[in-house]
Amino acid sequence: MSWCALVVVFSDNPTFLSVFAEMADEGRLMVWETKLLVITRLPLSSVEDLMQNYWTFSMMNTMFMKIKETAGINHCQLYGNMPYSPSGAQLVRLASLRPGHLLVFLKNRTLFPEKYEK
Repeated sequence: MSWCALVVVFSDNPTFLSVFAEMADEGRLMVWETKLLVITRLPLSSVEDLMQNYWTFSMMNTMFMKIKETAGINHCQLYGNMPYSPSGAQLVRLASLRPGHLLVFLKNRTLFPEKYEK
């Protein structure tokens, strides 16, 4: 048992991810120091639904890596939920993973950003 862990979940099934989020919440799997990375090929609209509807995804230290294949090349985008942004709760793109494993951050964002200040 560790208070500083990284949990990685890979699924393209929204039902599985919904049940995972509910069980993680009920079982107290996550604490703020725990980082959760969800890797998926779900459409962005499904990722937004999951982020908005499940506390584990919306309020905990969670990031979604969305994989899209184009012409045999995987492109990855990393998203996080910012529930307390000046314009309200929103899903924000944090970074992109380009061919050659180059991680490109957007607008001075960081991975697993703080969701609120004190």
